[in-house]
Amino acid sequence: MAKTTGGQEPAQWRRQGQALWAVLALASLIGLYLTTPVFLPLERRVYDAAVTTAALRPLPEIAVIAIDDASLAHLGPWPWSYQLHAQLLDQLTAAGPKTIVYTSVFQPPQTDPVVRARLLPLGSTAVSGSGSAALLPVAGARDRATDSVAAWSVEAPPAPEPLADPDARLTSSLQRAGNVLLAADYVVSSAATSDAAIPPTRPAQILHKSALPDLGAEILPAVPTHKPLDEFDQAGVGVGHLVLLADTDGTVRSLPLLLRHESAGVPSLALLAAAHSLHLGVDDVQRVAGPALRVGALTVSTDAAAVLRPHFYASRPNQPAFVQHSFHDVLGGRVDSRIYHDKVVLIGVTAAVLQTPVVVPGGQQWAPVQVLAHSLSSLRQGHGYTLPAWASKSLWLALLLVAVYVVFGLPWLLGMTGAVVTLALLGVLLGVQAWWLTRAHVWQPLVLPMLALLVGQILHFLYGLRPTPHTRARAGDGPGPRATHAAFAPTVPAPLSHAAEPRLDWPLNPAQTLVYDAVRDVNEHSHMADFPETVMDTAALSVPVAPSAPDTPMALSTTP
Repeated sequence: MAKTTGGQEPAQWRRQGQALWAVLALASLIGLYLTTPVFLPLERRVYDAAVTTAALRPLPEIAVIAIDDASLAHLGPWPWSYQLHAQLLDQLTAAGPKTIVYTSVFQPPQTDPVVRARLLPLGSTAVSGSGSAALLPVAGARDRATDSVAAWSVEAPPAPEPLADPDARLTSSLQRAGNVLLAADYVVSSAATSDAAIPPTRPAQILHKSALPDLGAEILPAVPTHKPLDEFDQAGVGVGHLVLLADTDGTVRSLPLLLRHESAGVPSLALLAAAHSLHLGVDDVQRVAGPALRVGALTVSTDAAAVLRPHFYASRPNQPAFVQHSFHDVLGGRVDSRIYHDKVVLIGVTAAVLQTPVVVPGGQQWAPVQVLAHSLSSLRQGHGYTLPAWASKSLWLALLLVAVYVVFGLPWLLGMTGAVVTLALLGVLLGVQAWWLTRAHVWQPLVLPMLALLVGQILHFLYGLRPTPHTRARAGDGPGPRATHAAFAPTVPAPLSHAAEPRLDWPLNPAQTLVYDAVRDVNEHSHMADFPETVMDTAALSVPVAPSAPDTPMALSTTP
């Protein structure tokens, strides 16, 4: 059993008590982590901060043509005649882009006379110029900001025949372009819904030339909801999905590069666009260990379900991450189509009345076609983030090291020293996680060890505020440790080598009390080392030496 010195609580007991409370606090923290998602928002905040602040540059060959509010105001309500889309494709084809990606699903046919009667006037007006001459380019007209190009003129395609078939018109434009990827809508569902609920004899709804063989049960199952018309499917070079995965907080941080439907792999538009822009096909897409997907010589790190966490590039002041123009401006010639030469052109809806924007890291709201631009750039440049299988083991190893420090190291440190060491360790953990994200593109969750450090430090501080004999004596609740010591100590004068301890006549705050008690403890232990039998203080002791009995004569020695 530990011995008390001067009535003071043994330091060993205090440390053991703090260690016990630290164990209980860490156990509660781990229980919350395992049973509730309370720490997920903190993990995601750290992830979002690293993803949005990393100094990565987007792929410059990506451009977006937006079906925005201005386009709807000039060209009429949605849906538009397929002849409008065919005219835009003809203009882009003349410019020579690498790849054209259409994110809108061309599903309902427009061959019905009623549909054509409603849509054809709009298409004829837009392309012929009757009633909207401002849409057509004027020879020599151009934006002053692009004066580096010589004066230009864009020859508008011929106006469609009044009774032209919009479906046939768009099919013809798709065939002439030869580089257009189309979109199909899919919904991620359970395996039972996508496989067992579909009869095996039922023909595939969208088994087109872009389908890959089944790449494993880990791939997310899905069912199609809308697909392009068969003639559009055959005229395009591929059909892919644009499924985005939102976390429980509603933020989109990932997208599946592959979906599984009827024993086939359905690629995403980002994967198809990356392969086509590299002059590769679906046969060049392979699943390799890592887990990862290999597109030719390009290796794309994913998780086991082929899900990519793309980087979201920051926009500079007055300069978006990717070049974006309005559909109306490109169709009307206000934007020179030649700027799309050798680029990957993404065409999609950005108007909020047609497409609900999604929330991305950083709190911004983007249309799916804009998320596709960031995903394609991340895929092509290897800027995706992965959550490896060993991340969980690393998390628990870091937590174990922190627990050893909090239980066995922190109780032996004084207040300020412990705070400095804890802050240093916290900075190391935060720096390691930021480095993994920004440099290695690996998401290593470390919020739990960081919280364990903070909880241990707070407990260390609160435990140091517990009343001690010194603080009780100053508060008047009982005798101080030196008065208690004096009641039992032999009446021997204090050593002259130690100065009297000054008395304090003013109250101390908790921080001053911690420092004062620590210095006093050090002084007492140093006194004990010099005088193990007695530790006296002339300022604290006032017990006189007992006199001899009056009836007992004093014996005087006369021996020289």
